[in-house]
Amino acid sequence: MSAPFFPKQAFNFDGALLEELQGDVSEAVAREAIKLVTIAPGALIHDNGCGYGAVTAEIIATSPPSDIKIFATDKNEGYLGALRSKIAANPSWPSVTAEVVDANKLTYPDDYFDLSFTDFVLLGLDDEVGAARHILRTVKPGGIAVVGFWKEKTWQDDLRKIHHVVRGNDTPLPPYLSIIDYTPEGFRDVLEKAGWKNVEYVDRDVWVKIKDIRRWATIAWTFLSTPVGGWKQEDEDKWDEIIDLLVQELIKGDTYVEERGIHKLRMTATIAVVRK
Repeated sequence: MSAPFFPKQAFNFDGALLEELQGDVSEAVAREAIKLVTIAPGALIHDNGCGYGAVTAEIIATSPPSDIKIFATDKNEGYLGALRSKIAANPSWPSVTAEVVDANKLTYPDDYFDLSFTDFVLLGLDDEVGAARHILRTVKPGGIAVVGFWKEKTWQDDLRKIHHVVRGNDTPLPPYLSIIDYTPEGFRDVLEKAGWKNVEYVDRDVWVKIKDIRRWATIAWTFLSTPVGGWKQEDEDKWDEIIDLLVQELIKGDTYVEERGIHKLRMTATIAVVRK
């Protein structure tokens, strides 16, 4: 049986390339979220759906009180392995544990955490409302829960547009691009159904910083635009034309700037903050 076709111009999947695609936007949003709260001595903090630990690292970068305890959880052991290595390499960090816990099935007792951070996790969970209820349940009375979601990722809209331009309007979106982000109303609806009240919503802009816009567009097209059913020869034949079109689309409008040779694409996050 022959291997699936793979365009010669495409990149093989690699964690470093994924990091290049994402830049430091998760860290940037984490920094903005942390600015909205006060980290008190002895605080118990939940980094829910922690991934590689962006929130945890940004909390520690603020030089918080040494007696805080951070509980970093994710259902993906691969992410946690990377975070555990980081913890082991930084013995001066405050207490940080990294454990496999599903955000839909938090096992912590009621009224446990002083602070809870959940960045870009709710969308796509089996039960978003249930997960939001768990967040609120595990925060102490007087404690604060913070949840973030992407309000605007224009560059992904550009990928969807180019997909339809080159493959036709009736061609299904690639799996990664078929995931549609919350609308502000949809996000609020999830939290309201979970019992969140008197929520403050704050928008923050962050920027993906790119040295080589064509290389970045190639990474994005490779990773996110693999068509349903797999790549075809025509994808390879049209590759350069497609990347040209994508670059032209990316640099349109006010979500793109170039500063001192660095290309920057704006993304907007909404951060929800509630005191229990």
